[in-house]
Amino acid sequence: MLWFIYKSKMVGAIKAAYWGQGAAGTILADVCGRYDYVFLSFLPDFGMGQDVTANSAINIAGHNLGQTASDISTCQGQGKKIILSIGGGVGNYEFSSSDDAQRRATFLAVTALDIWNAYLGGSGTNRPFGSFQLDGVDLDVEMATGAEFYADFVDKLKGLYTGKTYYLTAVPQCPFPDNNLGPKAGTALGDAASSFDFVSIQFYNNPSCGGSNTVSGYGAWNTWAQSNNVKLLPTFPASSADAGSGYQDASAVAAELNQLSGDSTYGGWNLFTAEDDNGFSSQLP
Repeated sequence: MLWFIYKSKMVGAIKAAYWGQGAAGTILADVCGRYDYVFLSFLPDFGMGQDVTANSAINIAGHNLGQTASDISTCQGQGKKIILSIGGGVGNYEFSSSDDAQRRATFLAVTALDIWNAYLGGSGTNRPFGSFQLDGVDLDVEMATGAEFYADFVDKLKGLYTGKTYYLTAVPQCPFPDNNLGPKAGTALGDAASSFDFVSIQFYNNPSCGGSNTVSGYGAWNTWAQSNNVKLLPTFPASSADAGSGYQDASAVAAELNQLSGDSTYGGWNLFTAEDDNGFSSQLP
């Protein structure tokens, strides 16, 4: 598959999945070959002066950190992009509105710099995956406190990107706009949409727009993405265990993707989680 990058935007059908929150026996190297991008999940605690550089800062649900570091090298050697997903449904992260502007600006800058130095192209002393450089950052912001400051965080982080190509992505919930990522004033997708290489939309755990309502739920996101030159990746659970509601079997998801693939904003698909992808992705277009 040939990939073109133009103004940091991707052209081509992306295959992606989250890894790190599924069965501990399934290592990253076992599954990364199925996808173009793997989101390593999660860095669940950041902001408020928290240390994001310690080994304990990474929550990959029982997977071995040293094995994962080796697997990152293996997967990148196959041309796969491994992206650090920060946030998630459980964690302690925020850029609090209760901080005064100067203190908050310091937290934003320090968090961005620490992530850069510990996981990407920087030269921090503490690097949980050693010398291996991940390929970017994904925002899975599911906690509302300080959501209006993520556009500033994005600007700080993107300002550090240098050297090889690094990516910035996000995964909002499908109700439009997402409560935390937007797009609305001050949010990452509201004020910094042009910074994102693609946006994954979570079409599950949201009955109004997920599950069998995926195609109709795509509509508002499609309109926004057209206006902002952003590619969208509909995101689905790889098994019923990965969703509270909205799980669909692979044939239903394939039919929806075939409907959506004609839209200019369609960028491919994303799954949660790779560990539970037992043939699901092989049935998708």
